[in-house]
Amino acid sequence: MRAEILEEVKKEIEKMLAAGFIRAMQADTSIASVVVQLYDGVEKVVFYLSRRMLDAETRYPEVEKLCLCLFFTCTKLHHILLTAEIIVICKSDVVKHMLSAPVLKGRLALMSDTIEDATELRLWSLEKIKENKARVARAYNKKVRPKEFQVGDLVWEAVLPLGTRDKAYGKWSPNWHGPYKVIQALKGNAYMLEELSGEKFPVAVNGQHLKKYFPSMWDDGQ
Repeated sequence: MRAEILEEVKKEIEKMLAAGFIRAMQADTSIASVVVQLYDGVEKVVFYLSRRMLDAETRYPEVEKLCLCLFFTCTKLHHILLTAEIIVICKSDVVKHMLSAPVLKGRLALMSDTIEDATELRLWSLEKIKENKARVARAYNKKVRPKEFQVGDLVWEAVLPLGTRDKAYGKWSPNWHGPYKVIQALKGNAYMLEELSGEKFPVAVNGQHLKKYFPSMWDDGQ
């Protein structure tokens, strides 16, 4: 009875192997199989599997070894051999339908939550940027005071461009020259100047390049 059953199993396996795309083989100590696919009438190997048999498995009859080989193949390649169910959603607005409440499951729900969290994080970041800008402005205004000069004030003018050096003095070159007299205050912190001899400047000077002149003891001595 057992022999008849094994013979029927062998016939079914051989029939399945002949019609399918799996080629199974067994040796004395190992089993192997390949998945093939037809390309222009020629069989091309897609996947190859093999493993050594356990000591007890080496004593299996030939048919049982063949069954073991098929079981091993189907277990390892179930994602290739088994069919998969695919659901296609077709609507006028697919994205809106995917993000609607009835279909928010699993990964879609997680994606929706991530989008909402990203929006909240962006708004929070913008508020932080505004707060930081206001804090920097307050700190700057505490340390930097605007320069204002009146008509008649004596001022120094910075040597422009800043950092210019006279070849005769090198690193001891003066950074300011003057003094000059303010003769007119213009809008935008600009001033018209003239030399002490009375010669007027042709263009206005930005107030940030001026500083108040205070006579020293050497000037009084002169």
